[in-house]
Amino acid sequence: MQNPEPVFSRTFDGQLWQVLTDADQDLLVAEIRHSNRTVSFAALDLRSRQWLWQDFVLPENWWSSAVLLRDGILFVQAFPEGQNPEPRGLTALDIRTRQICWADPDARFVQAAGGAEIIVKHTGDNGETHFLVDAKTGETLREISAENWPQPARQPALERLRFPVHYPPASQHSASIAGFLSQNLGISPQLSFDYAETEHCIVISYYLRTEEQMQNLLVVFDIISRLPILHETLATRRAGIGKDTFFIFNNLLVFVKEQTSILCYEL
Repeated sequence: MQNPEPVFSRTFDGQLWQVLTDADQDLLVAEIRHSNRTVSFAALDLRSRQWLWQDFVLPENWWSSAVLLRDGILFVQAFPEGQNPEPRGLTALDIRTRQICWADPDARFVQAAGGAEIIVKHTGDNGETHFLVDAKTGETLREISAENWPQPARQPALERLRFPVHYPPASQHSASIAGFLSQNLGISPQLSFDYAETEHCIVISYYLRTEEQMQNLLVVFDIISRLPILHETLATRRAGIGKDTFFIFNNLLVFVKEQTSILCYEL
């Protein structure tokens, strides 16, 4: 079969390290690690399907990694010492303006909280202290402890942003999915799958063993005819099984291919 044309695609000059989404703001941010030891970011407006910007580099551009995308702000954690994995230093970047909202050289990101707030940790002579911080300004709101720990951030609406269900080999559903693929594609997949259904489609990420490596593929079936309408290779050589190999945003199927490209198809 011949695949349809993707709604958008982009191949990066480096390894696509991770993809973050902001369902409330219709945003996607890709983190790319390059061979010249720099980290760059690219931001996509999922509603217009246009890149807002690409190849953006922060001042600390290697020992850093994004930890959260929320309310139009990207939070990037720094690791000040290459031999020390202890993170220290947090930067908040406004996606729309590409301006740094605030930076705290001593903060370690802990988690998102309810409202427009996050929890950070500071380590000092007296040990670790946790604070509730305004996500947009970086203002410290109050010190927190186990007794007054804030509520976690709400999850995005499932109808807007959906990740697949992962079925490991021990799952009772894995044999059923393997049988379905064997019947419809004539293959013998490994018993581990990412699976999602929409009103019109069935989406499955599966694995085939080739010599000593695993090949990861993604197939989309029409839910009525059970015929494949999209069949893509996600990775030709994979050492092990992954999770969340794709996600669905509204009616858009988004996935990473060969760790260098991001593609989106309309379901």
